[in-house]
Amino acid sequence: VWGEAIAWPQQLQTALKLLAGMNAMLAIFNLLPGFPLDGGRLMRALLWKRTGNLGSATRVASSAGQFLGYALIVWGALDILRGALIEGIWLIFIGWFVVQSAAASYRQVQARQMLSGIPVRNLMTTGVVTVPANITVKELVEDYFLAHGYTAYPVVEGEKLMGCVSLDRVRELDREKWATVAVSDIVPALSEKQVISPEADGWDAVAKMAREGQPRLLVTEDDRLVGMLSQTNVMRLIRARLELGV
Repeated sequence: VWGEAIAWPQQLQTALKLLAGMNAMLAIFNLLPGFPLDGGRLMRALLWKRTGNLGSATRVASSAGQFLGYALIVWGALDILRGALIEGIWLIFIGWFVVQSAAASYRQVQARQMLSGIPVRNLMTTGVVTVPANITVKELVEDYFLAHGYTAYPVVEGEKLMGCVSLDRVRELDREKWATVAVSDIVPALSEKQVISPEADGWDAVAKMAREGQPRLLVTEDDRLVGMLSQTNVMRLIRARLELGV
């Protein structure tokens, strides 16, 4: 027991040294000039200051990050061939993560540049199919879900938007009640996280969709539905601008 008590501080010291060494290695690795590592972010900031072009600076820093990631993957493969299986797998995993993160970070900057300053009004889809609040659930299923094939529809009462009814909401209701229950009785109340103004910034709208986990936003003006913004709308614009180089 006394021997173990005396040995414990040495074990603790060894563990602390190992932990300090790992933290030092992580700090050095994080300073390497490859985006999105801190060193890569510093590199991008210097290039941005020199060129005045954020997109170009991000592209160069991202390319450096991907080169670093591929180098780690090759290093890991060589380690595996030398018999260091665990170390090699870790290096390959880290390298793959850096490559993917660098590419994703560049795409995010591209998207932000393309969408910033563009109002939602210019991105949204108009002529959205809406459902009257006073029809029955049976009519909703037959005339909308089966006829158009969408999985959710905005519900309106006159010109006022009440909310959005989904196929999952219908499934929760017993089929025997479909002919007697009105859509207004099953539509959830409209939430702020579902709507956006037509004058809102396009990038802010995309950020809201990501933050709230919404695949689409209802574009409203004075409680009236004027359009819908979906991820498809956004991707269509980005794809077109990339293909045109504008």
